[in-house]
Amino acid sequence: MNRVSLVQRLALDYLGSQLVPQSRLRTAGEIRHVKDTGPVKRRFVDQHDYSPKDLKSLTRVLWQVSIALGHLTTATNSFARMKSVRISPDGRLGGSGYDRSVKEMRKDMYTAVEALSGLVDTLHDEVTAPHWHPELLPPADAKEVDEMVEEVERIQENPEGYADGEDADKPPGGLDEEADEDDSPIAEEPVIETEPEEDEV
Repeated sequence: MNRVSLVQRLALDYLGSQLVPQSRLRTAGEIRHVKDTGPVKRRFVDQHDYSPKDLKSLTRVLWQVSIALGHLTTATNSFARMKSVRISPDGRLGGSGYDRSVKEMRKDMYTAVEALSGLVDTLHDEVTAPHWHPELLPPADAKEVDEMVEEVERIQENPEGYADGEDADKPPGGLDEEADEDDSPIAEEPVIETEPEEDEV
């Protein structure tokens, strides 16, 4: 009697009806082929009353998350290039209850990038879905939505490059937030040049 048969017989004796069916047992190194059933079928999508105005708001959220992804990707790569021995003597940063290891922070930043990337993909699929009926939007709003979607697709191609650009914080289509009351540049303190002292003879 081989070892597998002996184990099965003993398990049957002790577990009886609680024995896991053979079809559910897994063997180390076993390769299983699981059929992909495709994306989950959403319910009640066709029956919902979608407001075209909400499409504009949802597209703006998509744009904002895309901007966050670009900046976070840049920050993550910059932080990953830093040598922890140069920024921390003990491999940790922070203090007063918020100290964390550099390794843990890097891991969390990579996780956040993946989470934001997934959000962007989901929101992009949603705002480009036909059930929103973008043709019902006023022409000006439809143009702004199209511009934001195009901008998001440009960000997805090169998140870091977009974050480093000059217009990374200005939404397309004139949908920027109200400007601060005081937009005047901060005056720099004048630099006073002094003549070098003559060496004493």
